[in-house]
Amino acid sequence: QHIVTTSNQSAERILNQSALHNRHLSNVLPEVYRQIVGLPSALEQGQVLRLELEMEIDDQNRVLEGLISPMFDSAGLGRGHLLLFQDLTDLKQMEKQVRQQDRLAAVGQLAACIAHEIRNPLAPISGSNQLLVCAPENLKDEDLKLTRIVQGGLIQNSHTRMIGICDD
Repeated sequence: QHIVTTSNQSAERILNQSALHNRHLSNVLPEVYRQIVGLPSALEQGQVLRLELEMEIDDQNRVLEGLISPMFDSAGLGRGHLLLFQDLTDLKQMEKQVRQQDRLAAVGQLAACIAHEIRNPLAPISGSNQLLVCAPENLKDEDLKLTRIVQGGLIQNSHTRMIGICDD
């Protein structure tokens, strides 16, 4: 019992093993063997089991998806199991990359929002100061001097520096 009676070339290629025929399942796919032995009643009742397993094949971690279905003869007696599996390693790697790209996109969007929020209050402050400087007749000499000092230094330099940071 639990002897591989037939296999195809895809199974041999995925497992990187040849001549699977007449080998014990525990030597070919130990995790699948443990599943079959561990859940005999479910399989005896005709349930199909789906499993996903990670295993090392040729020093590489691989992800396999498998379906185990019991096989019955005409009298309803269990005669073995049909095991179908496929290698999902590349698909899982792509899913991981998509999740990482989504996280990076979210970080980029957050950075853009923060830059926008920094720019918003600086523009009106700088613009208001420029209007004051452009209409000196409405200001006292002392206020005009202070406005020019602020315009030439503090606000203008801060505004320019913050815009540069946001643009980077």
